[in-house]
Amino acid sequence: MGIADVIPGVSGGTIAFITGIYPQLLSAINSLDSHAFKLLINVEFKKLWLHINGPFILVLCAGILLSVFLFANLIKFLLVNHAIKLWALFFGLIFGSVIVLLRSNPIKNISELILLLLGFIVAISLSTIAPSPDTDATLIQMFLAGSMALCAMILPGISGSFILLILGFYSTFIDAVANLKLQILIAFFSGGFIGLMLFSRLLTWIIKRAEKLFISCICGFLLGSLVMIWPWRLQQNSGDVSWYENISPRTYEIITGNDPQIILCVFLFSLGTAIVQLLGNPNVTK
Repeated sequence: MGIADVIPGVSGGTIAFITGIYPQLLSAINSLDSHAFKLLINVEFKKLWLHINGPFILVLCAGILLSVFLFANLIKFLLVNHAIKLWALFFGLIFGSVIVLLRSNPIKNISELILLLLGFIVAISLSTIAPSPDTDATLIQMFLAGSMALCAMILPGISGSFILLILGFYSTFIDAVANLKLQILIAFFSGGFIGLMLFSRLLTWIIKRAEKLFISCICGFLLGSLVMIWPWRLQQNSGDVSWYENISPRTYEIITGNDPQIILCVFLFSLGTAIVQLLGNPNVTK
């Protein structure tokens, strides 16, 4: 999840779905409630640890934070030097997760079909929004950006990093991670924590009341998000704003003169799809 959330267009929530930990993730976030606060005030640490599913939260947060700090520079390197191959792998991961989800939760009525199409349209619409130019963000702006980005992190199909790109704070965040700018990181993750507390409860409420519709909508999100990580793309610029335009492998080869690496991309796409099948069924009912 940490690696995915560093990459614009790939959602950590998608990885949670793929690995089947999504229900446990929402439950753990929701456990950070008033009862947990009372246990903390009363210094009942053992009960607090059990109440919040401490082992799960500790291992998950440690993995996310470790991955973000260890791989931020690596991901920047891969995006610059091996972007096509990286996108192909994640394209396969997300496409494979849609296959598994729809196999476990086939569309059975018009309402589910409408929600799938709605999720697809929303994700496609987000992908067409031109990113804002990167600016020097204030701590308040990073607080608000964190609340939005981390909410997107737990929503499959919507990338927290892509939200930062749209807001114009992606470079600020990556620079803060790479150079350990604590003020910016504290503001960002403080906003993210509050956003997560509120948004996870909304998601839990929706899942309890309309689980099948929620899954259908998420499948649409995931399918629409594939547009954001199409391997062959060209960077377009207009003033301080830059974005990517998807093109065919042949067009990419003609315009750039570079090998589109179709065979390798197909292999990585297939590998990503196969990995999802091996990880098992990411059905939120489990």
